[in-house]
Amino acid sequence: MLANRVRDFAIYIAIGLCLGLLCVWFALDKIDVKWLSLTFETCLVFGCTIGALRRQWAVPVFWISLVVFFIVHLTAFVFVLQRVREWRAPIVGLIFVIETAAIMSLCELIAQTWRNRKKER
Repeated sequence: MLANRVRDFAIYIAIGLCLGLLCVWFALDKIDVKWLSLTFETCLVFGCTIGALRRQWAVPVFWISLVVFFIVHLTAFVFVLQRVREWRAPIVGLIFVIETAAIMSLCELIAQTWRNRKKER
């Protein structure tokens, strides 16, 4: 139990350091805000999904579907962000809510369907 807490704490520290370094890099290189928002939004969407669906972690199809959604997410955002000039915070917030709800629901549905089919065998 203590080992899990230490591991989790180390992961949180590593994530915090990565985000801090990203902010420093942004400040020094003047990275476009839309790409920084993509980074933070991606971390939030998939972090919330993984945290909320903890009971699905043992289901392999959950991780496979999450990777598929991650690829679709990045592909769609890169396509859109390359074509827009201005990216506003309210848009990111709205997309975050919609995308997180959709990904959580679909991952839950896929994992439950897989478990039900496994029980039937």
